[in-house]
Amino acid sequence: MARGNSYGDILRNARKRSGMNLSDAAYRLRIRPDILRAIEECDYARMPPRGYTRNMISSYAKLLGLNPGEITQMYLDGAYAFEVGRVRHDESTPSAARAQAGRQRASRSEEQTEREPYRNSRGRTVYDDRLEKPSRPTSGSRVHLSRNTSLPSRQYTNLVAAPKQNLGFSKLPYIIAIAVIVILLIIIAVFVLGGKDDASAEGQTPNVPVAGLTDTSNPAGTTTPPTVIDVKPTSAIVSFEVASGESSYIEVYVDEVCKFAETASGPTNKEFEITGTCSFVTTNPSKVTVMLDGEVVEPLDEDGDGVYVFDVDFADILDEWEAENAKAKAEAAQQDQSQDGTSDPDAQASSDSSAN
Repeated sequence: MARGNSYGDILRNARKRSGMNLSDAAYRLRIRPDILRAIEECDYARMPPRGYTRNMISSYAKLLGLNPGEITQMYLDGAYAFEVGRVRHDESTPSAARAQAGRQRASRSEEQTEREPYRNSRGRTVYDDRLEKPSRPTSGSRVHLSRNTSLPSRQYTNLVAAPKQNLGFSKLPYIIAIAVIVILLIIIAVFVLGGKDDASAEGQTPNVPVAGLTDTSNPAGTTTPPTVIDVKPTSAIVSFEVASGESSYIEVYVDEVCKFAETASGPTNKEFEITGTCSFVTTNPSKVTVMLDGEVVEPLDEDGDGVYVFDVDFADILDEWEAENAKAKAEAAQQDQSQDGTSDPDAQASSDSSAN
């Protein structure tokens, strides 16, 4: 088929210049290679229907960087010419019938001649086989277009573009979001209301006597504080703390064994449990805080050589505790005697003799 410089040649040359073979172009366009070959060869018999082929050629031209409008118009002109030529070929008769038809056409008026192809207002080539120029339609023969089509409406899938996707939105994400929000609101309400109930309960705590302690209620209005007896300690804690940005050289000896000896840089804190003796030594007491069982103590420079020492003996701590405990027991016994109305026997005897 002689095509000259057709749209098929233009597409083929552009594809070769881009370095793509027919398989690459078919893969990128998602079009079968045999259809692309028919397009490049302008083989209308092997092409799909006009609407599909038009979209394919437009996509092919865009892929190759050509003007899709011009290439598509060239295809439409060629397809129209091919269809008109095929109709002429199909309606041709045998030689005898063609001769008879020729004689009939020769006997007609010379004015009734075949019209040459021409271009319409859209620039498309039109082949008119009518022998006579149609007369202008009158009002009686004018055909009015109907607003409703008699053909059923069909939706064809574009072979080039991706199929249409369902744009309907599912309600499931919205339902899940609403459920999560409701759960969060319930949790927040439980925390807020629970905190208020705890605060009100703390404000309404009943004054119930604790078992094992002396009842402090007194009809006369006097209140005697309960006597608390400490538990005998089993060890003591010596600790130190160096503030941030400060430093001090520190040595700690527990039972005459060195447990710490270095320059401590803040923030640093250490603690040591002792059951015997402990000696804390530092050269810069203003940069370090020393504590015994949580109470701050101060190292002393007794020799005046700039070395500050704090010594502690756990045996002294036990002796002090026993003395305080014995004193507390004596005070408790005296309070019990005063509440029971009893007194010392010697004091009672002296009071009886004075009465006699």
